[in-house]
Amino acid sequence: MKPVDGADQDVLDQLLAHLGRQREVYQRLVDEATVLRKEAGKSPEEADVTAILAAVEAREGSLAELARLDAALAPLRQRWNDVRDRFSAAERRPLGELVEELARLMQSVLALEDENCRLVEQHTAALGRELERVRRARRAGDAYKEQDRPGDPRFYDRKE
Repeated sequence: MKPVDGADQDVLDQLLAHLGRQREVYQRLVDEATVLRKEAGKSPEEADVTAILAAVEAREGSLAELARLDAALAPLRQRWNDVRDRFSAAERRPLGELVEELARLMQSVLALEDENCRLVEQHTAALGRELERVRRARRAGDAYKEQDRPGDPRFYDRKE
């Protein structure tokens, strides 16, 4: 086994730094999804639309940042595969712990996203039922309105 040199340590340091930034972004995604869940749990009248829009915008920015970080990580991962065996288990441990933390954060994000989708679907279904109730009420009211018939005159000549 070849000993660890400065370039190898550089790869590990860069990988830890990039994954640390990913952890920050995933934590922001958890925070943003939590805001969305809080607002999605409210009725449509009570929900803070401004907070929802801000969280969605922030989420889009976080996802774009994750895409950039993933692109930058690809060559580092390849270089890491080449030098990984030069490091002892103790030297690799911080990287493994960081990867496990990232996996937990990803699971949290996915669970929150699933919950948010479920809440939005519930609100959509409730809104659909309410709209259908309004349509039925309107049709019932229209049934009692006087209807114009095609053959009925609309204006009458009055002779005095």
